[in-house]
Amino acid sequence: DFSKEREFFWNKRISKITSDVGQFVELTTLLSKAITNRKGISIPGIKESHVHLLFILKAMNQAQLKSDLIALDDLIKYELKDNLTQWKIDLIPQIRKLLNS
Repeated sequence: DFSKEREFFWNKRISKITSDVGQFVELTTLLSKAITNRKGISIPGIKESHVHLLFILKAMNQAQLKSDLIALDDLIKYELKDNLTQWKIDLIPQIRKLLNS
């Protein structure tokens, strides 16, 4: 059945996304702690962004359990994309600058 096959691949992709985002949160948490310990500086916005990412992952998991592909699509297109864009534009450059200074 085509729809079952499609659902299988969709679930596989969502699992990969959530795993990758979870690893990203772990890595950026460690980097943030290293910067705080080494330089005594706390990067504003990181904790809030981590919380928001984890909230998105939880919502994605709930939508996946309910097979709500529309909610999953919206969460990925809008919430996750916006949060990761914030990381790309603002937070990662701050981390890079502090690590290299």
